[in-house]
Amino acid sequence: DVVAGWRAKASASERLRGVGAWLALAICDVEANYLVVRAFQLTSLTSIMLLDCFTIPCVMVLSRWFLKADYAKQHVAGAVVCVAG
Repeated sequence: DVVAGWRAKASASERLRGVGAWLALAICDVEANYLVVRAFQLTSLTSIMLLDCFTIPCVMVLSRWFLKADYAKQHVAGAVVCVAG
């Protein structure tokens, strides 16, 4: 039985592979949160805010390169507003 491209009964190795991927994403998320908190302790608020605002255009560029994402003019304008403050 196939539902939305997935088999209803996956083997144990397939389930373990899926769990491993989610575990890796969870570890990356926790590490990113830790680094943000650590940045607040070690540098100025202005520096943190500039870096935080700069991540949106960086993610857009990387997703364009690696995921072949297309962005409308409104998306680009939103990224400019984020960087400009």
